[in-house]
Amino acid sequence: MFKYIPAHAPGTFEGYKIDGKPLEWWNKDNPFFKYPYLLVSAFMGVQSKWTREENVKDDDVVVIGDSGGFQAVTLGKVQPTVSVLKWLEANCDIGFTLDYSPFEKVEDFKDGVNKATKNTISMVKFLDNMERTYQNNLVYEKERDKNSKLKIYNVIHGNDKERLDLWYNKMKDFKFEGYAVGSQPPYGNPMKQVIGALYLWDKGHRENQHIFAVSGANTLPVLCYLGKYFKNLTADSSSYAIGRMYCSFISPYKLSHYIPFGMKGKDKQLKQLPCTCEVCSYINKQIDKWDFYSDVPEQSRMLSLRGNILTLHDLNMFIKYVDVMNKLVENKEIFVEYIKHHFDDWEIMLKAINFIDCVVEKGFDFGYQKYKDNGELDFDVKINTKDHKRLFNF
Repeated sequence: MFKYIPAHAPGTFEGYKIDGKPLEWWNKDNPFFKYPYLLVSAFMGVQSKWTREENVKDDDVVVIGDSGGFQAVTLGKVQPTVSVLKWLEANCDIGFTLDYSPFEKVEDFKDGVNKATKNTISMVKFLDNMERTYQNNLVYEKERDKNSKLKIYNVIHGNDKERLDLWYNKMKDFKFEGYAVGSQPPYGNPMKQVIGALYLWDKGHRENQHIFAVSGANTLPVLCYLGKYFKNLTADSSSYAIGRMYCSFISPYKLSHYIPFGMKGKDKQLKQLPCTCEVCSYINKQIDKWDFYSDVPEQSRMLSLRGNILTLHDLNMFIKYVDVMNKLVENKEIFVEYIKHHFDDWEIMLKAINFIDCVVEKGFDFGYQKYKDNGELDFDVKINTKDHKRLFNF
């Protein structure tokens, strides 16, 4: 089964309260709902001194720790491998090996998309990053605390079969507890996002698997369908945080549509939030009390009460949609009818679903070659962050 994991940036929820109750969704005293899952990057966790002991109150919460490998490449911020491992052991239930992601460092952003995630590095650089990751794995293997509850996931990269083969064969002998695979450009193509997971499924790794940073409206239904072939498949993203980032409100009736409330209260106003979820029902009872439509300066939008409320609604929608789709995927015919009615790009999703079934029935090599020859592994969907009919990965 598939489980969505919200990526949490330390400091964005901690300290905010409504009626004296903290907003952290993973703790039971949250006034709206409890969702006992979150991902925290070791890169940000170490910098902000975020600890499980201080921030997680309940024993049933699953904390997943990203190793910070992406930041190591794109920001040049490399932390000592042992320090990362020990932070993961102290604070997380699941942690990833410290990988050097196969992306080039690019400083600028364009149209809301980090260009670093779109550049494929040369084979020479790919092999160099692979070797550096291998050396980090050796450190994990030697220095891990055998009494720790931490489950370590072995990170695998590769945007095609050749590179997947190289990376997997280099790392496969490490006796860790699971695997994690990187998301792949073009991000509008859900087939690209499941290639790594299907590659590992074909190798017999069918439980404890994670996909990095992917959950857009085109991909989330496909991940739910993929999840029926795995025991404990997870994926993380910060897509739910568009409430805080853009003051955007995901429709309770269509995941791929959202309402832009705007940075200023006068831009977009409704007397009541158009939803009956736990968050909106609570706020609608006393919306004037929270000064919900006050102006949100650009520089503080990420840390506003209104932004956090919208973000919790958006996260709640992610959770509910995933729960519904996890139930529907057991019957492919019913599931396909559902996505046809709820998603504009359902044809893209159906291709990805058929790709999954093809690999399951005839093997990865057959399925990969068939869809590659048809050109269906390389198409993209134009990303436009100003298009209010879509929800993308951020």
